[in-house]
Amino acid sequence: MKVVKCITLTVMMCISFSVQAVCPTQETTAVFINGVWTKKKDAENHSLALEAAGRQQGLSSDCVHFQYSHTQDNGKISDIVEAMVQKSVELNVDLLDIVRAFFLAITISATQDPFLAFALDAVVVKGYEGELALNEAQAVKHLDRFRSLALNLGHRGIMVTHSQGGLYGNRVFDLLTLQEKGNTRMVSVVTPAAFVADIGPNTRLSRDGVANRFFLAAVTEGMIQNVGRLCDKEGAENGNSWPCHQFEEGYLHDIQARQKIVNDIIAALPQEASGGTVSGVVTVDTGGGATSVSGAFLSICTLQEGQFGKFCDVTLASTTSVSSGGYQFTNLPPCDPCRIWAAASVGGSAYVGQADFSLPANGTATVGVLLGPLIFN
Repeated sequence: MKVVKCITLTVMMCISFSVQAVCPTQETTAVFINGVWTKKKDAENHSLALEAAGRQQGLSSDCVHFQYSHTQDNGKISDIVEAMVQKSVELNVDLLDIVRAFFLAITISATQDPFLAFALDAVVVKGYEGELALNEAQAVKHLDRFRSLALNLGHRGIMVTHSQGGLYGNRVFDLLTLQEKGNTRMVSVVTPAAFVADIGPNTRLSRDGVANRFFLAAVTEGMIQNVGRLCDKEGAENGNSWPCHQFEEGYLHDIQARQKIVNDIIAALPQEASGGTVSGVVTVDTGGGATSVSGAFLSICTLQEGQFGKFCDVTLASTTSVSSGGYQFTNLPPCDPCRIWAAASVGGSAYVGQADFSLPANGTATVGVLLGPLIFN
């Protein structure tokens, strides 16, 4: 961002400079993917509400960004058909079995006219192939948006999916390249799918009447007991199970669910690598045994194999004055092999020494260096 500072001296001077946000880790974008019956503006508002919850739990606005990818709202019946087709593909079962199970649940809960089930059967069967194509087109739109908002910017991408969005999220993950999958994490909220891609976490309220009635062979991990707590002011006791299923009114409104969702996002963030640590003591033997030395020059480098043996390639760290208590370097990258080279002047004479070692990622190594007299051949 561009910042303008004005300093008052004898005259007014305006100095323009750029401020670059620095993150200790890779930047991350969490992309919310909505479920059925959600307008585009509502999907955006859900993303903003999720961002507000994240900021309350300490997520940095410099490093963690929130966006949304809208699943198009095609009307209640069309959205239900869309989800049932997705579920039949996932489970590899006959679509009519999904339809019958769905309407059995409706009949038990709301005593709907059986003719409606028969009519929807006919609609679904007639439009099955076309619905498959529409579903795939919607998945590709999510894929393109996820890439443009996160992966193509070099960010870690997190798909935060709600309800039917979990079916789309699984499909998007399947379409990613192997490299993109390594930089993508999944956070699911009440998915109707049988699994969460990348073995991601799921959150589900025990009082979510929609999931409890209509989700077939769905993930049940991450269940939060909200019996005795209302999803919103209407409450499930009024016969309305929809508020308990909604992303904001149900899941973000519930304190435990909200905290779990944000904690799942936090767990999906790239972890800051602390780097390796190398420490030790430099000693010198002047003929009377090894003693510690201070004021030595010391350098750590990676090694390469050359025509005349190994040689230092890249310097990782150095100091011009090692204390008698020893040395320590932190946040070093892994190297194998590495070399420490040290030199000191003791009693007017030059002493040198070296030691080779290996340092694993985020590992530690204790390496002592014994100096001996510098001899010219």
